[in-house]
Amino acid sequence: MNAVKEYATGMALQQKFDQLFKELDVMVERHDEIRAVLVALLSGENSLFVGDPGTGKTMLIESLSKVFEAFGINSMYYHLMNENSEKDELFGPLNIMKMREGKRVHETDGYLPSAAVACLDEIFKSSPAVLNMLLRMLNEGVFVNGNERVQCPLLAGFAASNEWPDSKKNLDALFDRFVIRKTVKPVVSAAGLKRLMWDSDADLTPDVTVRLSPQDVYEARRVIRDLIWQTDAVACIEEILKQVEAEGIKVGNRRRRKAVKVARANAYLNGSAEVRPQDLDILSAVLWAIPGEEEEVVGKIVTKLANSVEMRIGGWLEQAREIAKNANIVTLAEATAVGQKLQDIFLKLTEHSNESPRAEAAAKEVTHLISEVSYQTVGNDLS
Repeated sequence: MNAVKEYATGMALQQKFDQLFKELDVMVERHDEIRAVLVALLSGENSLFVGDPGTGKTMLIESLSKVFEAFGINSMYYHLMNENSEKDELFGPLNIMKMREGKRVHETDGYLPSAAVACLDEIFKSSPAVLNMLLRMLNEGVFVNGNERVQCPLLAGFAASNEWPDSKKNLDALFDRFVIRKTVKPVVSAAGLKRLMWDSDADLTPDVTVRLSPQDVYEARRVIRDLIWQTDAVACIEEILKQVEAEGIKVGNRRRRKAVKVARANAYLNGSAEVRPQDLDILSAVLWAIPGEEEEVVGKIVTKLANSVEMRIGGWLEQAREIAKNANIVTLAEATAVGQKLQDIFLKLTEHSNESPRAEAAAKEVTHLISEVSYQTVGNDLS
């Protein structure tokens, strides 16, 4: 009976995460990044976001950290790393009294070892001494302070960078600590750019009202650990791994195990009580080693095999953008054909509006594209 009650509580928490997803999803074209951030939190794994400055990487993580503000903890630690970063800047100043005793003990309150969420910006530019101390904390959640091993309250570590690390700098060990790795692209769609330029700051900035305690996160993780895999999902992930390795991408033992953990967290975020093939779409951000493989190789394999609603929605939206972008409307027949193609995509999206919050947002964008085509038709006076 207690197990049933615990499961029910954990699934009720899922509704909070669903609401949090919706509150964060006001950011322009950052649906996939929001999913990655929440899956990282639910799985207890670290994630890395690489993209141009101004693409919302830090805003997203700062917005997420607000869920913990009501619980009297250091909800977020942020630091902009550079080659001159000192240990004290991240882990706190040394205790003078302890130094007189010959001990190096950091005062960690308000610094990285006391934070629930960490955001390390430009992480690959930090000094080797700092990186070595970060490895254990990111991997085990442990900080060695003097002679004491301190278990940190860190729920998720996030890193951001404007560029991928140089393989010559021996950063492989650190890079591997980030299980979820995502390329963050600039906003490119006409509808997205229009929102970015003309919507108010309030409309583009998440207003996070959901509040979670660390215990809530641990409770959700307990439920996630027990999620059962559908037989089809097991076969699907095994085939994904097989095809990824056939492309010459080596997926190590640790990353394989992490992939299972991340897929479970994604299923929970999708509101499912078991892991289904469509919940494996998150693996496109997990099963790769070299920048460029994310979409070019792994993404295509995962899309083909998992065939998730999320990925289909993304594909339909990209298809609609391409149709509108390449439309060269000269005759009424051409205008009708373009409009019909966009309308067909709109109908597909509305059919899935109850399955994914992304479908509703995508449908709105396609509606805007249809309006643009109509204006173009009127402007060209094709009657």
